[in-house]
Amino acid sequence: KETFTKGLLTKNINFDVKATGTLDALQVSSYHIATEGNKLSGSMLLQHPTDVKRIYAGLQINEFSTSRKKLQQLLPKDLLSEEIWTYVPETIQAKGKISGDPDDVQTNIIIQTNDGNLSVKGYAHHLTDTKHAEYDLSLTTGGFALDKYLSNPQLGTVSGDITVKGKGFDPEEADLDFTANI
Repeated sequence: KETFTKGLLTKNINFDVKATGTLDALQVSSYHIATEGNKLSGSMLLQHPTDVKRIYAGLQINEFSTSRKKLQQLLPKDLLSEEIWTYVPETIQAKGKISGDPDDVQTNIIIQTNDGNLSVKGYAHHLTDTKHAEYDLSLTTGGFALDKYLSNPQLGTVSGDITVKGKGFDPEEADLDFTANI
């Protein structure tokens, strides 16, 4: 059976990376990766990638663009079932920032697809501590095809803002504020 990496090794992938530093602290001032019509570019800071307890990444995405058809050409054929592929948008573009470590994450990202747009902004701290985790995230969407993803044509598209702010993940003890304007 073909593995994910084996399938990628048969593809022509173009890399243009400008980086300085060591594996302990690597500053990538720019990266451009292109293959089969898929594009990814931006910059990145990577610290301690070989130490799971101290790893940190700051990723700036200037451009990510792809499509369902391009991804199907790139990835091994049996990676996703045909049913799952129907949920992948026909076109996808993204830009923004994601940074953090396994315990703390900050994001400000915008995703645009033919099924609608979505932005996610905020932070989550102490993720590995279900009692003391803190989060403040906002999700904004415009004309998102909820009917497609929930398999219910009566739902149609949805636009709105959702904010989740709180402390803790345990349903019995979490202090949570949830606001939705749809």
